Amino acid sequence: MAQHGGKRPGSGRKKGSIASHTLEAQEIRICLIKKVIKEKGPIVRALVNKAKKGDIAALREVLDRTLGKVRDQLDIDANSKRDELMRIQDGVREIIESAKKKDTK
Repeated sequence: MAQHGGKRPGSGRKKGSIASHTLEAQEIRICLIKKVIKEKGPIVRALVNKAKKGDIAALREVLDRTLGKVRDQLDIDANSKRDELMRIQDGVREIIESAKKKDTK
């Protein structure tokens, strides 16, 4: 008797197979990555220039990519988090100083 509905042996996408639209998306992603790597200097300069001119989205992108995204909620226990916060502050200072040195060159 023929089975109707439910899971049937051999039905569905075969394990390990990749949909054609997924393959196309992967090819596009590879092309974009190659192009961005080739043009990274002008792209970064354009983004930083937009941030300097006050573009909030560009500024947020620069800060998120360099300093990391801000957490929604900070739970600070002064005793346990002080050292961690000091390390972060030192790291930010180093990044700023490094950026200043590169700007002067």
